[in-house]
This record gives sequence, structure tokens and C-alpha cells, in this order.
Amino acid sequence: MNYEVFGHYKRDIGQEFGTKIYICKVPPNKLQMYANSDRRELTTGIVGPLEEGSDLILRCEVRGGKPPPTVSWFINDRLVEGELDSINHYMVNKLTVRHLTREQLNSTFKCQASNTKLMTPVEKSVQLELQLKPLSVKILNKPMEMISDQDYLIKCEVTGSRPRANITWLRDKREFRRGSVSIVSLGVFRVIYARVVITI
Repeated sequence: MNYEVFGHYKRDIGQEFGTKIYICKVPPNKLQMYANSDRRELTTGIVGPLEEGSDLILRCEVRGGKPPPTVSWFINDRLVEGELDSINHYMVNKLTVRHLTREQLNSTFKCQASNTKLMTPVEKSVQLELQLKPLSVKILNKPMEMISDQDYLIKCEVTGSRPRANITWLRDKREFRRGSVSIVSLGVFRVIYARVVITI
């Protein structure tokens, strides 16, 4: 067990003696992190995947420590304010992030507990995984007219989705099943091209 020791000595008239005062500072011994209403501990270093626009609630529970530790939240190493509470024999700090945006993808959330500067804080971090909606859907080439018994290549471009978007071709509001369809991806979730060859 780690602790700090302080010595205090007193001098009396004609006599010198010492009195040692031991003050123990015990570091926190357990830090657990949970997401939203799920009581399964986050152990993989990842929180999510969550949908873009949803809320994230992280709960950090710290047990042990004398005196009680300070429990803090950091987002990408920037100190942020949470809701601190003391329940039974442990400290709790709850962090709420409303309306998650795509800019927060892969953000790091760290909970840190410490009650002395002489020892390394206890901490745990998770990285945010998000499901992102497509930013745009475009048909790149639109034939002005179509002639029967001819093949036509039509291209569709989808950007910004994560994971890769599922692209479906429709004809008169029904899924188009004739012809051939091919998918080409550029980047992890940036651009997807879907090509369909149709015969009129």
C-alpha cells in the first residue's frame, strides 16, 4: 500500500525529543466506467457505436482512497465539468454529452481520480465510435432520353456515411433488379460510387 509519511519534532527546555506523526494517503484502488444505462463495464477502450445525434452519458465510479479522491473528466485531454456525487463508499462523476456530432467521432473520453500529487492518478479512457448518416446522394449522369434495346450506365455518388451506406436502385418506386450493379468505395466512409447498367 502506498502512503506518505510526515515527521514532526518538538523541542522542550533542556530536553529534546521527537514525536512522529504518520499521515497515510491511500490512493484509489478501483475505477470503473459505464455508458448510458448499461451496467456492463467498459473494458474494450471503445464506447459505441452510437448514432449521430444521440446523447452520450458516461458514468465513472471510483472506490477507495484516503482522503476521498478528486474525480475528473477530460475530452481529448481538455478538462470538462461533470456531475460529482458521493454514494456509500465510492465517488461518482457523470458526464453528459448531448446531440453527438460527426466531428466527435474518435474523440477520447478520460476519467481520472487522484488524491495526491506524489502518485500517478488512476485513470481510464474510451474512444467514441459513431454511426454517421450520408451527407449527400447524387446521380452523376442523367440520360436526357433512352432508346429501347440500348444499355445505359448510370452512376450514383454517396458521401459521408459510416459504416458504408447500402445503396438500392429504384424504378417507379420498386427495387430495380434487372441489369448489373457494382459498388466502388473510396476511403473508409467518404465516397461510394454505385453503377447500374440498365436495358430499356
